[in-house]
Amino acid sequence: MSKASTTTRPVRHALTVLVALVLIAAGWVSSAGANVAVQDDDGLTRDQAALAEEQALIGRQLRRLRDTMGHLAQRFEDEGRVHAAGLLRDALKELDERPEATSSLTLEELMDTSRNGIREGRTLTALETQEATLIRLNTLLSILMDRRNLETLEENIQELRDIKESLGQLADDQQKLGERTDQLREDSKDDQLKELGAGLEQLRQEQRDLLREGEDLARESGTFEMEQILSRLNQLSEQQNLANQAFPTWTPEDSERLEAARPSLDAARAEQSKAERLNQAAQDLRDAAAGARAGDDTTPIADDLKSASERLERQARTAKDGTTKTAARALADSADEMRDASSDVERQIAAQAAEARAELLEIEAAAAAAAAQAARDQAQDAIAELAQEPTSAGVAAERMQSALAKASKAHAEAQGQPSAASRQATDEASQALDQGLEAQEKLGNALEANQDEAAQEAGALAEDLERVAEQPDATTPEAQEQQASAQAAASALSEAQAAMERARDAAQQGQSAQASQAAQEATEKLNEAKAALGQALDQAAQQGAAGEQREDQAARQEALAEKAEDLAELADSESLTEKAQEAVSEALERAQAEMKKAQQALSQPGGGEQAAKAQREAIDALSEAAQAAEEGVQPNSEAAKAEAAAQAEEQRRIEEMLLELARRNEERESPMPQPNLDSAASSASQAAESLEQASQGGPQPESEPEEG
Repeated sequence: MSKASTTTRPVRHALTVLVALVLIAAGWVSSAGANVAVQDDDGLTRDQAALAEEQALIGRQLRRLRDTMGHLAQRFEDEGRVHAAGLLRDALKELDERPEATSSLTLEELMDTSRNGIREGRTLTALETQEATLIRLNTLLSILMDRRNLETLEENIQELRDIKESLGQLADDQQKLGERTDQLREDSKDDQLKELGAGLEQLRQEQRDLLREGEDLARESGTFEMEQILSRLNQLSEQQNLANQAFPTWTPEDSERLEAARPSLDAARAEQSKAERLNQAAQDLRDAAAGARAGDDTTPIADDLKSASERLERQARTAKDGTTKTAARALADSADEMRDASSDVERQIAAQAAEARAELLEIEAAAAAAAAQAARDQAQDAIAELAQEPTSAGVAAERMQSALAKASKAHAEAQGQPSAASRQATDEASQALDQGLEAQEKLGNALEANQDEAAQEAGALAEDLERVAEQPDATTPEAQEQQASAQAAASALSEAQAAMERARDAAQQGQSAQASQAAQEATEKLNEAKAALGQALDQAAQQGAAGEQREDQAARQEALAEKAEDLAELADSESLTEKAQEAVSEALERAQAEMKKAQQALSQPGGGEQAAKAQREAIDALSEAAQAAEEGVQPNSEAAKAEAAAQAEEQRRIEEMLLELARRNEERESPMPQPNLDSAASSASQAAESLEQASQGGPQPESEPEEG
């Protein structure tokens, strides 16, 4: 039998029982009504007694139903059947409800009241109670059969329709408000601002046209792909230069020099830990002696010493340290003496013995601390030269030296006694060693991966150049020279690829000198490729009318930069807020700077790709300037300010309505997807703030706190 069938059978049984209860209760109401006329005032009739017993039976069945539902709810929750468990929990909650309509009685209490009414001969009262019971049982049945969702579905649908209708109305209101805002903004522009807007749009279009013409010219002259290849080659060259700077800092052979300091560091840490253990044991003995001399009960003192001894014994086994084991025995001996001390004289003797042992342990602790310092000195000597080298290992050695110096200072300040600060600094030196070795490994892996990726890019560029260089119609001397230059660039790229692969292989084998040399050779070949490709582009530009067209484009680009400078003078329009004026001016300055970059690139062979990039940046800056000029308009009259205030109030109303709709939508109990109204309300709030600022003549400064 399947698990599903075994878990649903109890549910069907519970529903069957509840249906039976409802039918029995309904039948009881009918029979009770029919027997009202034959009531005997002297006592219960046979029918009344039967009804009372039947009412008691219904009550017992209801209690058994409660237990069944409780067990089922727990089982369903364990099985992850959340919805079914929730229905049962709701039904159990209904059993405990005390509605005012039923005199604040639970369902079981209603049944008991009905039974008592029958036994006391109050049949009419019992009948009324049983009718209320029947209603409650039907409610319980509806919960278990999940009728509530069916009953509320239409309400949810209607609620959703109302929300959508309201949203549609708000959308219309928002559109009308937007039109009013646009009109207000347009009416508030003075002639200077209108001239600025028209000029920005015209300049942006002219820059777009020049960009498109430059790209078309590059395609026609055959330089378009070569310029893109040159751009990628420049990026590859920059990355290779960074790799060349990193290779000398990677010296995997120095890992052995770092490791040379590890034995001394490990010894320092071990001696430092031993010193602290011995010092703590000595302190435990002195505390015990002080307690014994003060006349304290020595039994707890002995117990504490015994616990400390056992702890120290475990530490001795872990550290394999005989001195620590001796200290543990000293604590155990003092513990026995303290436990056996029954008189004041014996306590004094035990205290004196504990102090003597403590003194010996303190001497041992100081010796261990001194040994730790000697080991730290050895570690410093091992890395002294390495710390002076500008390599990754040298940086790690320098950090180790700094930590060891701090540990030595803490040791001196503690006057040769164990110091927590000294131990912590020693641990820092050990961590610096581990991190230095890890950094060496990571840097080697990174350089290996870098050269592998660079080799793949160099190979791809070489293939692209070879394809571009294959010109079947290269019949003129100029075209043949261009083809030869492109092929030379492709050949240099192939050699750069081979050098990068050698650098990669050397890095993989931990050969830093060979890897660095190969990476440097790759850089030289990349420079050769750039020079040859630049020559090919120069030769292509000199063919036909391409050179003249480039010169014409450079001149036109320079003229556009001058227009941008002229437009910047219009940014001080009184129709703009101060903040908008600054934004427009800054955007136009960026546009002008990018236009000058484009003009310089167009004046150089192979600068088409760089020019196109600068032109795109200039277009973006012009768009930002236009947007700032459009959004920064402020009302220019009292009537305009009043209109802006009215629009702000309308926007606030729309915002509040959106928030209310969002709340209603959130409260809907429906699995249907809910529209996202929060973002709409946020946008409406921002719009309202902008309109409010406009009504006050622009953004308001923050108020200063009053003095006094």
